[in-house]
Amino acid sequence: HEVRLELPSGLDVEGTVRDGAGAPVPGARIWLTSHQVAWCAGAFVTAADASGAFRLRAVPEDQSLGAVAPGFAPSRLVDLDLLDRQQTPVHVELVLAEAGGALVGRVVDEHGQAVAEAIVGVGAAEPLLSRRSLGSMEELWAPRRSVAGADGGYAIDGLAPGKHRVEVSTRAFP
Repeated sequence: HEVRLELPSGLDVEGTVRDGAGAPVPGARIWLTSHQVAWCAGAFVTAADASGAFRLRAVPEDQSLGAVAPGFAPSRLVDLDLLDRQQTPVHVELVLAEAGGALVGRVVDEHGQAVAEAIVGVGAAEPLLSRRSLGSMEELWAPRRSVAGADGGYAIDGLAPGKHRVEVSTRAFP
C-alpha cells in the first residue's frame, strides 16, 4: 500500500524571548498551541538560545506561540494569524513580564508508594478559546503536563501566581 501525506505549508518564524526589562531569557521554552483535546492542546517545540532567540520552520498559521521559563509567569500567547506575514520569516517577540513559580510534587498511591509515569496536568482544561472585543477568537494556555519519574516526582515551572487546577492520570489508577 502507498500512503500519501500532504503537509500544508506553514510559516517560518524567528523570535526572541525577553523579560519585562527587555533582557533576553536564555533557555525559555517555546509553546505551540494545537487544536486538540484539552490535555493535548499544545506542546513545547523548541527553546531559546543564549541570546533569547529561536527559530521554527513551517508553523501552522492558525496557531499561537508562547514562552515559559523558571521564575516567570507564562508570556501572553501570540496569534500567528494576526501578524504581518508579508516578510518571511515572520518575527515574534514573546515577553515574560511577570514573576512566576513552579509546582513540584510526588504522585503516590494509597500506601505512599511512588506512581511512576503518572501524567500531571496543571491549568484549566476548558475553555481554550476566548472571544476578543471585535469578535475574533483568542487561544488560551492549555494545561501543561509533566510525567512522573520512577520516584513519582514531577515538576512544572513557569506558572502564574495563584490557584491552579491539578489533575493526575495514570493507567494504574483510572
